[in-house]
Parts: sequence; structure tokens; C-alpha cells
Amino acid sequence: MSNEPTLSPRIAVYTGSFDPVTLGHLHIIRRSVLLYDQLIIGIGLNATKQPLFDIDQRIELLKLVTKDFPNVRVESPAWPSNLFVGSGPESWSAVFDR
Repeated sequence: MSNEPTLSPRIAVYTGSFDPVTLGHLHIIRRSVLLYDQLIIGIGLNATKQPLFDIDQRIELLKLVTKDFPNVRVESPAWPSNLFVGSGPESWSAVFDR
């Protein structure tokens, strides 16, 4: 058994409407995958805007453009309730990336 401390994974969250996904979004994603163990892309809904793409299309587009990054996960608006605060195996600590 080692006495060395165990480091928690470095998890970042990048949120936005991604309607549509832009080269600027991809630039941030490409930089982030090098800095963090996991990047969670959270797609938000803005009730005050008329979207160009529906939520399912945005999820598919983001999954398509991030398919080569194994440490990227795309989340729909149905976020886990304990994404940022909690305890136990399902809770995470996160960096917000912008």
C-alpha cells in the first residue's frame, strides 16, 4: 500500500447553448481536453431565444465534432442533480471552462 496521496480527476464543465457549434467552441474544447482529465459539455436551454437547432440536434452535432476526444462527455439539460455539490461516488468537483 502506497502512502502517496491519490489525486482526484481534474474535471471541467463547459456550458453553452451551442446553437450552432462554432469554431470558437471547438477551439476551447481542443485546449480543454489537454488540460483536464474529463471535459463535460453541458448544453443549456435559453427560453428567451428561438433555437436554430433543437436540443437533440445540438447533442448529436457536439458528439460528432468531439468523437475523437475520449475524455469529452456531452450532457443534455437533464444534468445530474449533484453535479457540482454533493457527497459519495456520484459527486464531482469541477472547473468551469469559458
